[in-house]
Amino acid sequence: MAPTPAVLATTSKKIHHRSYHYYYSKTSSETRWSILLCLFMTLTVGMLRYRLMPIIIDVSSSEDKTLSVEAAQGDPTDPLSCHGLLARLRSSPKVELVAIDFDKTLLNIHTWGRWNQRSSDLVPHVRPAFLCFINSVLQARMPVAITTFSNQKELIQKVLARSLKAYDREHAQTEKEAAIYYIPVFGGDDWVKGHSKGKQSQLKLAMQYYNNQQQQKDKDKDNNKDPITPASTLLIDDDANNIKVARKDGYQAVLYMPTKVHGS
Repeated sequence: MAPTPAVLATTSKKIHHRSYHYYYSKTSSETRWSILLCLFMTLTVGMLRYRLMPIIIDVSSSEDKTLSVEAAQGDPTDPLSCHGLLARLRSSPKVELVAIDFDKTLLNIHTWGRWNQRSSDLVPHVRPAFLCFINSVLQARMPVAITTFSNQKELIQKVLARSLKAYDREHAQTEKEAAIYYIPVFGGDDWVKGHSKGKQSQLKLAMQYYNNQQQQKDKDKDNNKDPITPASTLLIDDDANNIKVARKDGYQAVLYMPTKVHGS
């Protein structure tokens, strides 16, 4: 028996209602997932911005963007100045290697080992006093090394090369006197078994690096020079624990802070 028009109309309404309900439920579900995804992305971006905030703040608050002679040399009575650092070096027992920390020592900021901008953007944060100090030490043919917990060693070498090149050119009497110096960098991923406290690993590797170089020179010139030891190595660092560990191991050490310097 064929369905009557009334039955057909009722069946059509039911099918239409079910289709609408299915579409509405599906659309609502997709909308809810879209909202949740948007919230997740917003929270993720917020967390990333929070983690990078120290770097962003530091970049916008550069203390000194000039490398003038006066600013670099500073007051001879100020232990934080170039003259003050050199005076501290001259007053120390025989020093054959100078090891310098990077963050908050050579730099006036902390990169936290995750600098994500150009190396040239970091150059203005290099303390002029240290450029003067390092240049003077290198001119005296004394080895210099950077000992840091940062793993961005290539970045640090680029910053050093750019900074010293600019400083040396500015202070050289002639173009021939200007030079680019290579300074080895020993970072957080440079570890020596049994030397996990403070800067023990980085300092040991710095000594080995220069002692190996000297051995090769002695071999070529049939000469014997005493190797660099902890007693003849000077560490300059802003971290009190690194200084404490270094002194305990027999190194000479200077605690370098924005307001004061404490020698051993």
